[in-house]
Amino acid sequence: MDKTLLNLWQSFSSGNIKIQDLADFLNLSTKQTVRYLHKWMDEGWLTFISGKGRGNPSSLQWLKNIEQIYESQVMEIMDQQPVEKSSKYLLYNWSPNSKLRLMTKFHSKFGYIHNSDDKLIIPRRKAFLTTHPLEAADVHSAHIVANVFNRLVYMDEKGNIFPEIAHSWDVTQSTLRLYLKKSIKFHDGSILTASDVKLCLSKLRDHTYYKDLWAPIEKIEVVSPLIIDIHYPKGCSYCLQMLCMINTSIYKENNGQIIGTGGFYIGENNLEKTSLIAFHDYFQERPLLDTVEFIQVPLEFDTIYQSSKHHKCNSTFQVERNSGFGVIIMNAWRDSSIQHIDVRNYLHSIIANNINHIHEYDSQKIP
Repeated sequence: MDKTLLNLWQSFSSGNIKIQDLADFLNLSTKQTVRYLHKWMDEGWLTFISGKGRGNPSSLQWLKNIEQIYESQVMEIMDQQPVEKSSKYLLYNWSPNSKLRLMTKFHSKFGYIHNSDDKLIIPRRKAFLTTHPLEAADVHSAHIVANVFNRLVYMDEKGNIFPEIAHSWDVTQSTLRLYLKKSIKFHDGSILTASDVKLCLSKLRDHTYYKDLWAPIEKIEVVSPLIIDIHYPKGCSYCLQMLCMINTSIYKENNGQIIGTGGFYIGENNLEKTSLIAFHDYFQERPLLDTVEFIQVPLEFDTIYQSSKHHKCNSTFQVERNSGFGVIIMNAWRDSSIQHIDVRNYLHSIIANNINHIHEYDSQKIP
């Protein structure tokens, strides 16, 4: 399918036309435009008769309904090929009615699908910024990291700490000793050891983003293949809590790839699709889904999920969710007006006066 041909069909009707107008529309020279027109003539889409003499109009005659044919082809692609193969065609210049029909068909391809595998297909408007634990600063990247990697320990919403890669630990005023679970496999089949953990935490400790937070840690020591000590002679009351951060997820590098131990591994990751595939040798409970696919869709795409539940009154209904949070940070040391306490107090007063009205502008924003 030729995107340029569809654009031309939408913008110019059969009749007299100036070749310069076509060239300007296609952003081509007149010679290139004529070359395209002859190509489309040979394919049977249109007839074009060039005007004789300077200033005389040319004639354009459409032989086929381009949009109708292309729409039918895209519908067929949606039926026969993976959903990511058809998403790019939604960006073409369709009429409102055609776009509505295509979007409706496209929506039906998302949600839970059961054939030989249990698959969940989720639309995404932008590619994931990163899948690396050290770089995951946004909520979408963090969701990927949480499914592909594991931490030594994790914390629930009440502040309770639970084992994950580590099965237990001992804490003193100067040392945290962690005991690792046996036979945990990375996605490449290798067995996780304390040396892998030390290498990973050492990179985190030296990373620009986290070195201040890790400043109290003076030494990371491998005691045995499954025991590791973290030393902080001057004290570090938050050491165990620090290991609960998503950025402390344990990984290893293999031939330029970042490999984890999580319930899913990354099968494919490009501009069209990111796929997560269940890891059969996962050391905890295996995921119920076999595959999760995130498919690139246009920015204006409305997210609609299929459910096994059917409602008689409405075929669709809106579901709201909160994802992540935002903060306002006033850096009093920055070389700007924010250094003045009056400016900071003024901003505080604006926030205080409007905090109870934020939900009026966006119902999902909860102060």
